[in-house]
Amino acid sequence: MTNEKIYEATEISLTLSNDGMTYRRVIKPTILNLARKKVQGTYRGDLALVAWFNIVNWAFTNQNYYKNSIKPPIEIRKLAAKFLAEEWQWELTETYHKMLKLKKAGKPWSLR
Repeated sequence: MTNEKIYEATEISLTLSNDGMTYRRVIKPTILNLARKKVQGTYRGDLALVAWFNIVNWAFTNQNYYKNSIKPPIEIRKLAAKFLAEEWQWELTETYHKMLKLKKAGKPWSLR
């Protein structure tokens, strides 16, 4: 993969990560959903990457800064999804541990 493609994927993931509206509308609910699946024991890493890929695709249809842009090739969007997953792994792990602790204590743990 060329440096240009890596750069473009990095820019996409950073732009999405630094937008508060995207975080509240899409990233945070995805993190909660993936953490819930981990607690339930139904988490699959390959499907989690699809969830992050859907966020990247969502940006090109719904966000103002990408709405009128041409979608980059699928390999760049997949790489951007991988970068997003890596970037938000810390919050996913933290949320998972919170949910697990609440579940073990017998309290409502979905964090909705």
